[in-house]
Amino acid sequence: MDKKAIIAGLVVIILLFAGFSLHRKQQTRIQTLNDEVSQLQEKSASLKEEKEMLESKEAKAKELHTVENQDSNAEVDSFVNDYLEAMYNYSNNTDRNEALKPFVTATYNQFVESFGTTDSVVPFESKLNNVDIYRTSESMVLVRINYSFKVADNDKVDYDLLLTLEVEKGAIGGYLVNKQFTESIQKQNQQKVW
Repeated sequence: MDKKAIIAGLVVIILLFAGFSLHRKQQTRIQTLNDEVSQLQEKSASLKEEKEMLESKEAKAKELHTVENQDSNAEVDSFVNDYLEAMYNYSNNTDRNEALKPFVTATYNQFVESFGTTDSVVPFESKLNNVDIYRTSESMVLVRINYSFKVADNDKVDYDLLLTLEVEKGAIGGYLVNKQFTESIQKQNQQKVW
């Protein structure tokens, strides 16, 4: 029995030593993990502050960009309005080609001159009635216009057009129209005849 008691005692001592060793390793591992968690929490707080600072800078940059874009958009809108006034407000007594020159590129001016002159013995008048401007990109502007055209004593005819203008910065500042794409908007007038 002594041998069994000694062996049992040794097994218990070995198990206690192994358990204590395992407990110590776990305590060390837990302490290491706690240290890592603390470091990660500090890093997280630092990153959170950095994120807030970057978001603040981004908001300020967006605000400045929005103000700049509003100024740019207002400038383009004003230019487009002036261009459309020259393009669609004319009569047999005005020279539309000359009126358009400050608003178009040299390439587009050649196309404009193909319209011919507005000299005519028959009186006519074109009048721009309404303009709605929509920005599609930095260089493209979508415009819906309504204008009327009258020849001699005939009734005026109203037209609705959808224009896409390719606008570019001029070499000496300002804007110029490089191309114009035009689509007619059909109106349907229905009358019942009894």
